[in-house]
Amino acid sequence: AGCGDPMAAWWRRASLAGVQPAEALGRLRPGDVDLTSPLLAAATPVLDDLNERLRETMFCTLLVDREGQVAQRWCGDRAAASALDELGVDLGVNLLEESVGTNALGTVLETRRALSVHGEEHYAVPLKRFSCYGHPIVHPTTKRIEGVLDITALVDRASPLLPPLVARAVADIEPRRRAGSRTSEKELLLAFPLASA
Repeated sequence: AGCGDPMAAWWRRASLAGVQPAEALGRLRPGDVDLTSPLLAAATPVLDDLNERLRETMFCTLLVDREGQVAQRWCGDRAAASALDELGVDLGVNLLEESVGTNALGTVLETRRALSVHGEEHYAVPLKRFSCYGHPIVHPTTKRIEGVLDITALVDRASPLLPPLVARAVADIEPRRRAGSRTSEKELLLAFPLASA
C-alpha cells in the first residue's frame, strides 16, 4: 500500500504501538466513567432519541470521551449486546488505536475526521465481524475534540444510511455542548464575587 492509503497509515500506527491483531481485545479493562461529564450531559438527550429510533435493530451506539474511554453503550437488541459483551466492549474500556488498533472510535480521535471502518479494515481480528461509523464531537467554541459517536453493526447489516445518521446526531450534540459550557461560565462568574469577597 502506498503513502496515500489511509488504511496503511492506520495499520502502521497500530503495529508501531505493539498491538497484536489476535490478542488486542484481550487487554480491555473497564475503568471508571464520569456519568456527570459535560459530554454526557450534552449527548444523552440526543442519544436517547437516536437509540429509540434504532430499537429492535442489530445496531449499537458507542460514545467515547476524548481519552477513548467508552462513556455510553447501547444496543438495539439482545444479540447485538451479546456480540459486544463477547468482545469485552463495555462502559469504561479504552478503545484508542494504541490499545486495540484501527477502529471507528480510536482512529477518529487520531485523525480528527469522520470515517467508516468495515470488516477487514479493522486491525484486531475480533473486530473484523463489524462495520463501524464514527464521527468526532467537536466543542463549538474551543474546537477541541470532546469525543466520538459511533454506530456499529455486524458486517452483513452495514448500511450507507448510517454515516449520515451519526453525522446528524453529532450536529445535534455539538450546540448542546456550547449551551452547557455557557452555563458553566455563568456559574463561574456568579461564584467569582463570592470567592473574592
